[in-house]
Amino acid sequence: MYDALEGVDALCVFTEWDEFRALDLKKTKKLMKGSLVFDARNLLDQRLVESTGFIYIAVGKRTNGYTEDGISYQQQYYETENSRSLLTVVY
Repeated sequence: MYDALEGVDALCVFTEWDEFRALDLKKTKKLMKGSLVFDARNLLDQRLVESTGFIYIAVGKRTNGYTEDGISYQQQYYETENSRSLLTVVY
């Protein structure tokens, strides 16, 4: 599974498989180019994911797209090696 994460901009979780429940976030962060985690199953712990340096967005959570201090990720820039991209989250 970790081979698929190398150099990607975002991790999208669409399953409740045990492999994702036991995801090594530090290893994942080192492999990924970007820092976005989209959790469509509410499988991951928001605080744990964000403490590893990821931007965490989950489906159906009231805190969706916000950090604990209330800052919105609605328009969050992230750097890639060759370009600058704008991520717009609509919910």
